[in-house]
Amino acid sequence: MQDELTISIRILLWVIPVIYAITLHEVAHGAMAYYFGDSTAKDAGRLSINPLKHVDPIGSIAVPAFYSCLVVLSLAGLSLFLSIKIILLLASGI
Repeated sequence: MQDELTISIRILLWVIPVIYAITLHEVAHGAMAYYFGDSTAKDAGRLSINPLKHVDPIGSIAVPAFYSCLVVLSLAGLSLFLSIKIILLLASGI
């Protein structure tokens, strides 16, 4: 139990600063864009250090989920293909 708690704390101590670093990075992009005349980030409410303001349902959730599923299915297909190939090679007496 102690090791699991330690791992959880280590993950949180890593994830939380990374989330806020990415958020500050994106706010800096929006601030510079606004400074140079593009008010898109300001209009979308993304000139905020609240990480939830930067979550886009398509770009932050749907697209990564789709590609994650695609990778898993690709790896499953590849392993199935390789398994069949090995079975056929073994059956042919190499």
